[in-house]
Amino acid sequence: MIKSTKHSAVSYCLLPIAYCLLFSSCQKVIDINLNAAAPQIVIEASINDQPGPYYVKLSQTVNFSETNIFPAVSGALVKITDNTGLSEILTEDPAVPGSYKTSTIQGVPGRSYTLSVSAAGKNYTSVSDMPLPVNIDSLAINTTTGGFGGPRKNLEAYFRDPAGVANYYRFGGTLFVLSNHVIQFSIKQNSNPITSDKLRDGSELTNNFGGRNTLISGDSIVIALQAIDKGAYDYFRTLGQSNNGITSATPANPESNISNGALGYFSAYSVRSKGIAVP
Repeated sequence: MIKSTKHSAVSYCLLPIAYCLLFSSCQKVIDINLNAAAPQIVIEASINDQPGPYYVKLSQTVNFSETNIFPAVSGALVKITDNTGLSEILTEDPAVPGSYKTSTIQGVPGRSYTLSVSAAGKNYTSVSDMPLPVNIDSLAINTTTGGFGGPRKNLEAYFRDPAGVANYYRFGGTLFVLSNHVIQFSIKQNSNPITSDKLRDGSELTNNFGGRNTLISGDSIVIALQAIDKGAYDYFRTLGQSNNGITSATPANPESNISNGALGYFSAYSVRSKGIAVP
């Protein structure tokens, strides 16, 4: 009960509002159902121009209240076909449920690849074009002084973008540092930098990997430049936005390039690597 003694006129005007807030808060309970979404299949697949095998991982989403252990999807029919008619049905690894691998097909730049997945009575497809490879011209390590933590070493990669065609790039999975032949760090898959030649067609492009104060003189760094198609680029671009906390009025999953409501991606990419020793 709200008591009043000697209050101003403003306080008396606020009393009805206070009563309304009190009663409305007691009468209405908002129940948000976080478990309403039906499970969806997640497909993570790629093929490149390096020797295989290549892998397709199938899993399933879980409800919000469940642990982040995504069930594997076993017993699926998974096939990769190129535009010349070559195809292969992938074999599920008995030691890793939900992981399907190739044994014969070889990625060739310039070809188009189709991924077909049949699982739980549903069919999913995706088409990805493998671009021609782009070489890394050079790597450089520059030391910056000052700032928090003292001097830092910056790794930069330089490469020339082919003119006359839209190009998309991803620095993938093989950025690592070796010290006495021991891997010190590596870039996680979903944090690999991506870029495109938008407004820079035919130019020399530079990718800065940021400063690191863990690099030691004599360490070796090897990075790989993936030439990817737009579908894969859009997936990793929107995935990066989600991981960096960029949200919209209606939060959404990353833009999948797979049909029938599947989450995930299929990427056919060419890759070229280059190494450098830390001075």
